[in-house]
Amino acid sequence: MEKYLPSRKALAGRLFKQEYEKEKAQVISRLRDELTLALISDGWTNTSKEKIVNYVLVPVVFSMTTDSAPVMPKAWEILERERPIFCHGCSSHALNLILEEVMRLEWMSWALTRSVAVAKFIRNRSQLLARFQRQQKKGKEEHQRALRLPVLTRWYSSYECIKSIVDNRSTNIDLFKKKKVLKKRFGRSPAKLNEARDIVENKAFWSRTNLVASLMKPFVDAIAVLERDSCCVSMVYWQFSQLRREPIFNQRHSSIPVLVRKKILKSITDKWAFLHTDTIGISFLLDQTKKTADFVEADLAVAVESVKEIAVRLKVVTTPAETEQIGNEACAFYLKKDRWSSQTRARQGGLSPIAWWSDKVNRTSTDDDYYPLLAPLAVKIYTIPTSSAASERSWSIHDFIHTKRRNRLDAERVETLVYIYCNAGNKDSRTSILYTIDESQSDDEDEDEDEEMDEESGESSDCSGNVDGYDSKAFSYDGSEEQKSKI
Repeated sequence: MEKYLPSRKALAGRLFKQEYEKEKAQVISRLRDELTLALISDGWTNTSKEKIVNYVLVPVVFSMTTDSAPVMPKAWEILERERPIFCHGCSSHALNLILEEVMRLEWMSWALTRSVAVAKFIRNRSQLLARFQRQQKKGKEEHQRALRLPVLTRWYSSYECIKSIVDNRSTNIDLFKKKKVLKKRFGRSPAKLNEARDIVENKAFWSRTNLVASLMKPFVDAIAVLERDSCCVSMVYWQFSQLRREPIFNQRHSSIPVLVRKKILKSITDKWAFLHTDTIGISFLLDQTKKTADFVEADLAVAVESVKEIAVRLKVVTTPAETEQIGNEACAFYLKKDRWSSQTRARQGGLSPIAWWSDKVNRTSTDDDYYPLLAPLAVKIYTIPTSSAASERSWSIHDFIHTKRRNRLDAERVETLVYIYCNAGNKDSRTSILYTIDESQSDDEDEDEDEEMDEESGESSDCSGNVDGYDSKAFSYDGSEEQKSKI
């Protein structure tokens, strides 16, 4: 029989159901034998303004990761009281909230508002944007970065806006030197033209934007790490400890007000108090690639004691003797880890923590690294995700499928389409777990971005999707591709 193109009725009916059942069977087969699962949850509002929260609770679910909304801790208390479940906040969301607080400071917002003004003035004028692109290609800028605008609720995008202005400093200065041309072609809004030119010609502006970008960069780098689906949970503790010790936040700088540095450190401390759960401390303790010297204050002793408490809650241990034993195993492990030579540490670091501990689960008393009670607990701990970004992507897919032009799709059909879209592909594929960062990599090393820039029509009209200077179309939901490409 010759091949034929299926009809619209067949695609929307019989073939659609077949594809759904096939994907569902493959997903169930993949998850059936998993001993523990981690759940992430997020809310969404559909085109009918109906609020939806997607979640499922089954016995093998061990942890739940949500955003950092104020109502979440109360929900966590109920779940943890009724079920052997551990709840966590989204670490990348917490870092975004830190950036939001920091950028409200007048000293910081001064640089952002002026960067937005310059970027909008150029982007909103097609001829000027074309001149900017030509000037950029002729210039000696190391990176030909497109001008960016911040996005509401994605506060790391403020860094991208400022960085795009800083990286195009020479281009911007040369562009606004041609005063007669600018006045002739874009003089219909002299106030905006004069404002943009005054900003670009102000040396204090360039000095401030460089400092602000330097203060924001550690947070943006940390968000890029923790937003990855494959990031190990121990990286949450490591990233926050690094932020608290960041030299630019702790060392006196003649051009950075002390109040700004204190506010940044306070924001980090406050959000860390929200994120720092017992399981986060245990994950850092049991990570064979991390040093116990990196623990902050008395967190090492707290983590060892938490091992016993968590083991009792999860019924990994059932008697006082086993509780004491698992505590001794945790102490023996970190003491042994501290004695490793640099060669041994490098060799042990070749495996991700979950792979390292999975290898220890079925060992006998005659084998090295025998941790009969600690190993099963560690495997459970390392299933915890660092971020709820994957859940946000799920709702982005809902939004992509159930648009205003396709709003006649019923709820069941939308859910089925999203299910197929999300789960299509190889169910047995493995991703590389991010559990350490090459510290030898230069922090100043940037990847070239796409040179193509969006042209905006209309000389004085705002970019489509802008709200109070924020461009809702400027970035994707999952953030800085520049930062992610460096990992």
